[in-house]
Amino acid sequence: MKAGVPVLVGPNVPHDVLRAHAERIGSPYFVATDLVEYEGAAETTDFDDENSLIAMAAMRLVSDVDNRCSVTRHHEEQGIRCRPPCRFEAVDVLWDPSSRTVSQQSPGGGPQALKVVLDVGHNLPALAQLFAKLERTFPGRPLRIVAGFSRDKDLGGCLELIAAAKNVRALHLVQASHPRAAPAQEILNLVMERNDPGDVEAVAAEGSVTTGVHAALQATGESQPSGGEIVVVCGSVFIMSEAREALGFDEPKDSDVISEVAGLHLRNSQESFLEEPRK
Repeated sequence: MKAGVPVLVGPNVPHDVLRAHAERIGSPYFVATDLVEYEGAAETTDFDDENSLIAMAAMRLVSDVDNRCSVTRHHEEQGIRCRPPCRFEAVDVLWDPSSRTVSQQSPGGGPQALKVVLDVGHNLPALAQLFAKLERTFPGRPLRIVAGFSRDKDLGGCLELIAAAKNVRALHLVQASHPRAAPAQEILNLVMERNDPGDVEAVAAEGSVTTGVHAALQATGESQPSGGEIVVVCGSVFIMSEAREALGFDEPKDSDVISEVAGLHLRNSQESFLEEPRK
């Protein structure tokens, strides 16, 4: 928060703490549900609905506090129709096991198409909302999870939530190419320490994100069409670039040196090699 600058929050935050701090620094405090009438907003459990609610409230608040900015209802509708990638992003793909290649299909791409959902849910609240929305959107469909996490997350809690979620049948654990990523084997060890794996029938530590995604597609393809299994790629944002590439997305990505430096709090690539011994 900045002194004197309006603060906008969603419905599911610790309002007493945030409101008290806003009052101390002289910042007007707004709750999105006070600015926008939105069906189900007061007790929303859908993160996508909640994000749309906050976005609409922000557009109205900006328009109210700055008369140079005019936001119409048309602008609002256009804005909330846009969706960022990897936020419950559902895609249909075809998996060719002989060439181990993936091609993307239009929505509802036929009986051989596999459904994949990408979501950056990487902590307990986000994962809880993810699996609740999976059940609402694809009720009763078996789920095959590809997941990777950062070391600083509650790995045990996240794994317990995944194992206890409805219809989870298999778990492929992966590690991002990032210094903050938890090794797949370390995550697997936590899974194996559990006394009750829930309904999860298979758990594996994969060699890479690409390997994990392709292994999930292979297994799901073998269960089609009778199984109706859905592949869910979730967890750290750091796994998503490689996962998207493995799923056939053709889009810009960071260079290897940027990926190596990312998360190390370094200003440039040279600093990451200062401590390396001379050869």
